[in-house]
Amino acid sequence: MLILIGWVSHEIAMHMAKDLLKLGKKDQAGAMLQDIVKDNHESVETSHQVQAVFQSEQLADEGQALIQGA
Repeated sequence: MLILIGWVSHEIAMHMAKDLLKLGKKDQAGAMLQDIVKDNHESVETSHQVQAVFQSEQLADEGQALIQGA
């Protein structure tokens, strides 16, 4: 899958990742969200937004692990 983080805003990328999670494509969504966290590693707000995406899909533990590993 082509990751388009450099081509779209992080807000759009988060929406795309959420849709990927709903489609069961957890690995692809995780890679996209991990790129967002890495690109904004100093932003607590971005980390909270990414965590909220995972929480909305009942994947809070996976989200926390991804954020800590980024």
